[in-house]
Amino acid sequence: MTRKRHMFIYIIMLAICIVAMPGCDGGFERPLDKNFYILKTSYTEIAIYRYTNSKVPKHDSFADKSFDVVVDACVREYSVLDDVIIGRVQKPDGLRKSSSTLPGYFSIDRNTGQVTSGLSRDELDTHLRDQYRTQLIDSFTQIR
Repeated sequence: MTRKRHMFIYIIMLAICIVAMPGCDGGFERPLDKNFYILKTSYTEIAIYRYTNSKVPKHDSFADKSFDVVVDACVREYSVLDDVIIGRVQKPDGLRKSSSTLPGYFSIDRNTGQVTSGLSRDELDTHLRDQYRTQLIDSFTQIR
């Protein structure tokens, strides 16, 4: 009888794990070059930031690093072209209702840190041609 009870508890715990695990969304931190990084802390919180110190500690916790948030909205896709990072943000949802980055496409000059946001796709293409003499590409890295 005890063995059946243990097996029943094991099956219940396994079912809970299978149901609960897809809801756990682990974060990540990816380098984008020139001290720019993309940080995902949850499903809806994805930002681009730049370290302000020239020597970035390798194994310290994120809280110990000195950084400036460059794009504080929910980044959905991005790409790195020569001296510019481009991407698309969506309107923040959930508890955080405001953001200094406007929804739509954005560009970040990797040399100066200047951000242009709230662009349509056509406006982004024109901006890239005028400012960087480069063309918009169709391949963005999607973030889910």
